[in-house]
Amino acid sequence: MAKGRRKEERSNGSGFDWIRVLGNEPCPNHLRNGASSKGYLRRRPKENRESQGIIRFSEGGYFKRRLEFCIAFVDHTFMYSESVQYLKELIDSKALGDIFFIASRRINLGLFQHHADVIWDLAVHDLSIIDYLLGLDMARVSTFKKKFHDFPKDAYASINMELKCGTVIHISVSWLSPVKVREMIVGGTKMMAVYDDTQAKKIKVFDRGVILQETLARDDLYKYMVQYKLGNISEPDILPIQPLTSAVNHFVDCVKTYREPRTGKKSILNVMKALEIITRSS
Repeated sequence: MAKGRRKEERSNGSGFDWIRVLGNEPCPNHLRNGASSKGYLRRRPKENRESQGIIRFSEGGYFKRRLEFCIAFVDHTFMYSESVQYLKELIDSKALGDIFFIASRRINLGLFQHHADVIWDLAVHDLSIIDYLLGLDMARVSTFKKKFHDFPKDAYASINMELKCGTVIHISVSWLSPVKVREMIVGGTKMMAVYDDTQAKKIKVFDRGVILQETLARDDLYKYMVQYKLGNISEPDILPIQPLTSAVNHFVDCVKTYREPRTGKKSILNVMKALEIITRSS
């Protein structure tokens, strides 16, 4: 087995044959090696071509024969976080109102990667979360990124996007920060929420915001009266379940029940497409 490659097979004797888990193995190899698998879990594809190959394989077209059943699953682990699930419920229920912006910071000191820049290493997590919360149908995008001295991969990046639904997205990622930050602010027209993965209480909901009221003043300068709502801050109790545990359980359940996983083909393609658009926009 090649250095740095991870491969595990599992059989539970409950109606399906194999689950195959592969790490950084090259795409053609792991697709050939997965030919007999019923479930296929990939750590993270490194390019859209690889994603397309994984999906063709899962649909039975890679080896010119149909498999009885096979799923593609990528470990966008944060989508299985109970905190992200809570955010999803807040957004879907309109408790936050319309989502005006999402601002995310994922910064730390290292680890410098030789196979990918900081966007593909870190921003992929934020993009997978945003895709789950709102989708990644982008209207426009602008990216600034910079290398650190002569290191070949970009170590700092600032990504600005606007979705077609009108939500503004800002993502900051860095390998150069002296402190580790894992923070996502979701700003709605009714309330706002902060997801901080480094804290014990990972979600805070702020009953705060801006209220614009039209005035009768003739001067355009005073056409709107700006008021600020400063309500309570709540910290919901969220089950302390490890996201990786939930992800693996979901993967096995999907193989058993023949269901498309939450991080299946659609998630793979949406995130990879977004990463390529962001890369081209810099």
